[in-house]
Amino acid sequence: MRKLVCALAVAVAAAGMAAGPAAAAPAPAAEAPRAAVTCGTGVPVATTGGYRVLLHCPGVGYVSGAGTTAADADTRARALANTSAATGRACTTGAVNTTTGGYLAVVECGGLPWVFGKGTTLTDAAYLAHLQASDAMSSGKVCSTGTTNTTPGGYLAAIECTGLDWLIGRGTTLTEAALFARALAVDALASGRPCSSRSSLATAGGFQSDLECRTFTGSLRVLAVGTTLTDAASESRVLAINSLATGRVCSTAGNVAVPAGYRVTLNCGSGPWASGEGPTLSEAARVARGNAY
Repeated sequence: MRKLVCALAVAVAAAGMAAGPAAAAPAPAAEAPRAAVTCGTGVPVATTGGYRVLLHCPGVGYVSGAGTTAADADTRARALANTSAATGRACTTGAVNTTTGGYLAVVECGGLPWVFGKGTTLTDAAYLAHLQASDAMSSGKVCSTGTTNTTPGGYLAAIECTGLDWLIGRGTTLTEAALFARALAVDALASGRPCSSRSSLATAGGFQSDLECRTFTGSLRVLAVGTTLTDAASESRVLAINSLATGRVCSTAGNVAVPAGYRVTLNCGSGPWASGEGPTLSEAARVARGNAY
């Protein structure tokens, strides 16, 4: 019951979000502040994709941060110092490099396997690696961003977590794909029912993306559409959460242009189909979902 309440809370929050890059998961700017650890002043050094800053923080030691700008690198180093002080594990940024669609960054925390984060910018990659390292220390399950590639409408990012198969997230940018993959991992570790995307396609007014979920008795697959791949992927996650929570599985059966914009129709199994219209494909998809649930 507790997991179901959490899943419904996620669905309500996601359903109420406007279409945008942050629909799948918290954006980098949403990082919660910590009590500050006092560190010295570092000297920025150029690196792949931006800069590194090495700080000495009394009680923690030397901490390296990376980011697109020197200020971003300094911010990440200080955030890692705070994490080190709070957890008792020495965390620092290790390797940085390029990858399909952007950059990768590695965060090393004492006693944990290395955690890889990927994003459109080095700042995003370093943030995601730090976020996933923090996830690992709180959950005991290590999730790391792996393979990235292009896909119709944007990018895919695979994430591997302790005890789970690879999960694939999709998004318009690499950052959005990687954040979505992380959101799928958080869902899977909380519910025990992993969901992963298998494909994306261009469609009238935007893009279509699927999500296949393993249930306790089998599996279910939903299709969703949106003006951008990020919107379509986010909508597929909300449809999957609603389907798993209610047992009423709704999936996109069609989308067409109409004089007012677009119409999206959902097939909800043995129940009546639901449709919705809106000026954009993303809005029509949300209206259709609202009429279905």
